[in-house]
Amino acid sequence: MGKPTTIKDIARIANVSIASVSRTINNRDKVSPEMRERIEKVIAEYDFHPNLSASNLKMRSSKLIAFMIADEINEYYYGLIEKINSSMEGSGYTLIVCNSFNDPSIEKNYLSLLSNGAVSCIILNRCEGNEDLIARLSHKIPIILLHRPLDSKDFIGDFVDADFGKATYEYTRKLLSLGHRRIGFISGSFSLGSFRGRYERFAKAMHEYGIEEDEYSTYIRTCTPSVSGGFSMVSELLSLENPPTAVIICHNLLCLGALRWLKNHNVTIPEDLSIAAPCNLNLSDLLYVSVCSAIPDLEDLGPT
Repeated sequence: MGKPTTIKDIARIANVSIASVSRTINNRDKVSPEMRERIEKVIAEYDFHPNLSASNLKMRSSKLIAFMIADEINEYYYGLIEKINSSMEGSGYTLIVCNSFNDPSIEKNYLSLLSNGAVSCIILNRCEGNEDLIARLSHKIPIILLHRPLDSKDFIGDFVDADFGKATYEYTRKLLSLGHRRIGFISGSFSLGSFRGRYERFAKAMHEYGIEEDEYSTYIRTCTPSVSGGFSMVSELLSLENPPTAVIICHNLLCLGALRWLKNHNVTIPEDLSIAAPCNLNLSDLLYVSVCSAIPDLEDLGPT
């Protein structure tokens, strides 16, 4: 006899109904201890693994929640994962974590897989490029956006964020109050609302000090959030004829890349250049310089 591939096969071997096998696999009531034991023995003997996707499509519930992260999984996300896991304890749900590495093609593949009955909900820290797909999927499966909103009237879901825009505004005003006027700004694409919001608050603070866009636009740099991006962008800024005296960097990886370039080129902080980072900065207490950074409170941000 070949290896059983369906619940129907297991039911035939155990000489029970398909419903009894289904209830046993899904740990439901109405199965006697003796019957449950017989079914579980057959499942173990044949090393049977049910097709959860097919089952979930029928039941409309998978007991799986996906957390998809665009950035690297750093200490901040580890903390958030721990918080989510803790809140799910005893609920019967399981958390799975995916990483798109800020690559829209990887994100698209994950979304297509997860939305096909594989999970009950997606917590999405999205990258750029799949806006229409996410909006469509939000009508099919609950989606919670984290930090990066979706500007689409077709999207149905929730959004959770920390106020990095406020931190950007306060950091900019602080630098201006210290006498800085040439202030650089390194960020991810403004097509993502989280970065656009930080830029808008930066611009607001600059305008309040009488500095108009044509005066600071030459110091604005955007790129895909990465260590190499931060390395290149700060190099560009400090190669200008009149380089900035301070730089606001809006992403953890961009900041780490910039700090690497500054260290390699013996640029001291804050003597030669002031840095502020309205973002969660990895292992900031171990850095060779003290960088002003904004880390969200996981007790407020995470589920309770």
